[in-house]
Amino acid sequence: MTLKKTHLRMRNKNLLVAQLDGHGPIKFLFKKENADLVRNTEKEIITNIENLIPIEIKTKEGHSYIIEVDMMLTMLDGSIGNVLSETNSTMKCIICGATPKDMDTLAGIDRPPNVDNYWFGLSTLHCWIRFFECLLHIGYRLPIKSWQVRGPENKAIVKANKKRIQAEFRAKLSLIVDKPKPGMRTYKRKTDRANISKDLIKQAASEVINGTSIRKAAKNNKIDRTTLSRYVNKLKATPDSDVFMEYANPRQVFSNQQERILKLLPHTSLYFMV
Repeated sequence: MTLKKTHLRMRNKNLLVAQLDGHGPIKFLFKKENADLVRNTEKEIITNIENLIPIEIKTKEGHSYIIEVDMMLTMLDGSIGNVLSETNSTMKCIICGATPKDMDTLAGIDRPPNVDNYWFGLSTLHCWIRFFECLLHIGYRLPIKSWQVRGPENKAIVKANKKRIQAEFRAKLSLIVDKPKPGMRTYKRKTDRANISKDLIKQAASEVINGTSIRKAAKNNKIDRTTLSRYVNKLKATPDSDVFMEYANPRQVFSNQQERILKLLPHTSLYFMV
């Protein structure tokens, strides 16, 4: 939730009105967002605004000016606006209450607006994004001249037209449109690297050292063959030390064994090379 500072109004009419545009976070709450939390936060902020004390400024010439600060809750996101305007659906307009079905008819344009909800403001950035998305989807459906895409034939036509529009945006404007980047919301691990227990890989390496082939040992223990081969080669090169299995630290200078030795040395030895 953000608070927008609209203006400073001075009671002396000879002074110009100072504009202070901009908004910023009020506070951070580590709580799950719900309707009760939103309403309580709104009441708290409005109470703080109402309790603001006007500032009195006196000049050397003996003039006195009273500065009052008007603050409004604006630039709200969709879910916050729905709660405060008591709109029960995110698909409804918080100003006139129209649904997507109402917007498909010309009669829905003349719906009376709820003037009280003007208080929450409108985000022009969201409007631009929504309009652009709407125009894109209208363009996809132009060949079939219907918003609902039904039937395999119509779906194939819309899909082909969508690819054509995306290709033209990429070729003419260097824009990638309507292609969500995979993995942005939920990260899915793609490999099991550095996710194998030491006991399991030691057991597989022991089988290889005792004569079992790497391919068979990897299959029996369900370990990647390349990972097991790399571990066995390291184990043969440094049999007396623990083989490093995790992701390597790119800034690490000494080996793990050298790091352990350095930790055992007194601090004087580290600084004065005694």
